[in-house]
Amino acid sequence: MVDYGPLLRRVLKEHGWEFLRPGKGDHQIWIDRRTGRTVAIDAKSRSRHLSNRILKELGIGRKLRASSLPQALGDEDAAEDQDEGGGVVEVEGLAKD
Repeated sequence: MVDYGPLLRRVLKEHGWEFLRPGKGDHQIWIDRRTGRTVAIDAKSRSRHLSNRILKELGIGRKLRASSLPQALGDEDAAEDQDEGGGVVEVEGLAKD
């Protein structure tokens, strides 16, 4: 199963969000210092839909896609190990709406 946590955190950082503190379990609290707004995210998010929902609620106009996740995170070896079209969702990394 794909872990969207690192990619979600990278997108938050790119949009000015900062890690504030750990939350309960494997959650993290992030803050946008410009607005003072905070958000709790699952550090090991396995749901692309939940990750995209968080980005949408924060007003970030990007969507996470399943297929280019290894390339987006810089893991070229994992990307090479994937089948060509055999059960692997197309990887696109990040795409603007």
